[in-house]
Amino acid sequence: MGVAYPDTVVTLARRADPAASDEEVRVALASGDQNGVWRTDHRSAPLPLSAFQAAAGHRGRDSVQFVIPGVHQKELANHWLVFALSSVMLDRRTHQRVLANSYIHTDADLFRH
Repeated sequence: MGVAYPDTVVTLARRADPAASDEEVRVALASGDQNGVWRTDHRSAPLPLSAFQAAAGHRGRDSVQFVIPGVHQKELANHWLVFALSSVMLDRRTHQRVLANSYIHTDADLFRH
């Protein structure tokens, strides 16, 4: 079992799709360098946070599924999983909408054998 590492980034909100949820979760494969700089290379489609709440509220259904397209098995050894929770919030100081991204990721050795 890998160790999870949390991180949070807040930026000004982009113009959001009005149909999109203000809170969503996606899973990605990340890679990085020796200096601790990392990026997401492959991402799933986002799921609204309400999908998790709905899954938790249904008897016998306790999970959701993410699909990360375009990944070959041989690429996994150089990547790790990142879960990203995005939420649009109101900055109380500036009264601007900001996009807050909270990340939790597994150990970089997750897929190495």
